[in-house]
Order: sequence, then C-alpha cells, then structure tokens
Amino acid sequence: MARIGAVLGWVLFSACAGSDKPDTEGDSDADIDGDADVDADADTDSDTGTGSSTDGDCQPACDAGLRCVDGECLAECGEDVCAADEICCDPGGCVDTSIDVANCGGCGNACGADADDCLAGACVCGPRAACDPGTDCCDRQCRDLQTDSDHCGVCGNVCGPGDLCRDGACVAACPGGCGDDTCCERVGCVDLETDEANCGRCGDPCDEGLVCWDGHCITPCADGCADGETCCDELGAGCVDTNVDRFHCGACGDPCGAGLACRDAECTDLCAGGCGGLTCCLETGCVDLAADEGNCGACEAACGEGEDCVGGACQCGGGAPCADEGGEGE
Repeated sequence: MARIGAVLGWVLFSACAGSDKPDTEGDSDADIDGDADVDADADTDSDTGTGSSTDGDCQPACDAGLRCVDGECLAECGEDVCAADEICCDPGGCVDTSIDVANCGGCGNACGADADDCLAGACVCGPRAACDPGTDCCDRQCRDLQTDSDHCGVCGNVCGPGDLCRDGACVAACPGGCGDDTCCERVGCVDLETDEANCGRCGDPCDEGLVCWDGHCITPCADGCADGETCCDELGAGCVDTNVDRFHCGACGDPCGAGLACRDAECTDLCAGGCGGLTCCLETGCVDLAADEGNCGACEAACGEGEDCVGGACQCGGGAPCADEGGEGE
C-alpha cells in the first residue's frame, strides 16, 4: 500500500507541474493554419502606373494626376475626381473647358469684354465669334461703346432723347444748331441731301453700293447703268431714269418745277384734278397717307420690307414696327 500511495503522489505532482509549462504547441488562440491571412482584401492589382487605382483596372495604366474609376482614367483634383469631360484647374477645381467662360479652351483662359459665352472651347458673342478690337459684347451683339447711344461708355448705358454718344459719353446731339443741315437724334447734324446713312430723312440709309444724291439713293455710274437709265455723273447724280426723275426729266439737269412730277420724260401735274380727301404727293400723285405703304404718314415715307401701313404708321403684321434683325454695330 505504501508503494501504491507513492506512485499516485508522483503522478499527481507531475500533472500539476505540467499545467505550468509554456504553450509549445502554438495553439493558444494563434492562427495555426499557416496562411498568414494573405487574402485580407489587400489591393493586389498589378497596376504599375503612376496614377492611383480604385474600382477597376485601367489598361494601359493611368498617367500621373489621373485616377482609375470604373475602368476609366479621370482627372484628380485635390480629394475629388473630375467628370469625364472635365479637367482640374487651379484655381477653379474641376471645369469643362468647352463651356467655362473663366477657363475657355484651357485653364485660366478667361473670356473678356469681347465675348459673353464659351462654346466648344472658343469665346463668342451671342451666336458669333468674339468681337473685333474696339468693340464690346453687349446684349449678344458687338457694340462700339464710344459711339453707340444704347451702350455709351458701358453696356446698357442709354443716352437720353436729343443726346448722342461721342467718345463714350452722352452729349447733346446738336448743341449749337445745324445751320442748313438737319439735326438727327442720336446722330447729330447731317446733310440729308448727301448723307448715305440718312438719305432724304433721318434714319434712312442707302443700300450697299448706292450713294445719296439730292436726298435719293442712286447707283453710281462707275458700276454701269441699267437699261433705260442715263449716266448723269457730271452732276453727281449717277445713273438716273430720265423718264421719271423729276430732277433730270428728259435729260440730265432738267428739273421739274414745284408741284410737278416727271412722267414719260415730261413734267406733269399728277394732282391736276385735285385729290378730294387724299394727299397729293409729287412722285405718286393722290395717295392715302394712312394706308399707302410707299407714302405712309408722309409723302415718300416708304415702309420697310414686310411692313404694312396702318393709320399712317408702318407696322409688322398689324403690330409694332418690324425689328431690325441686323442690329446696330454688327
């Protein structure tokens, strides 16, 4: 019995002593499968480019300053990523240089006073190219701020009635009177007999290629006269139809007297029998100034193309006067 007790005691002692041994099995909460957690979501892309890569591969690799997003190289701008049609400008951030007026066609290329928009990377004024030097873009049209009475000095500065724009400032149109000339609002003193921009009356310009003589727009002889016309250049008249021209009736320099018109090369009184309630106009005879498009409101005051004469005023389709589509200053 004594021997058996000694053996049991030794076994118990060995068991207790073994509980204090260090864990040499390496299984104390350690990962014993030996895989070193090599699949822990690390970015194992073989992207060797200088740009960064997220959300997909870009082949070839993105250049510096670009980031791969969903397989597309996009511009990095600080912490942001620009859209596909944008680049990064400093300052400015992500911009589309095809439409950005501050970066039109490239970073820092701002459109100036000669334009009001950026289209396809080019500065434009309305639907046209940027204005020529000396003009600014106002109301989508090129204007000369030195002479434009609707944009005098700056866009939108309208000169008052009786004034005109001179050297970028609104001044009285005819401060000292005009003598034998005529004072035209926003124009100044003009000779209505010879002024091609105000031929016969203020605001009536001659068509291109014509000259103003004696208040009428005529064709100069240098371009040749049409059939039925006579060259009266020695009198400065150009080509005239001596059959109907009351200043050259039948021949150059043969004018009709007061109240007479020229018909079939002879001076004639077109209103010899009176006009009743109508008005006698030298060139056309008796007319209704309230409805005659060639003499609307006054003799020889013709309406423009597309206008009707209503109540002695030229109107577009029964409404206001037709707008000048060309615009001032183009």
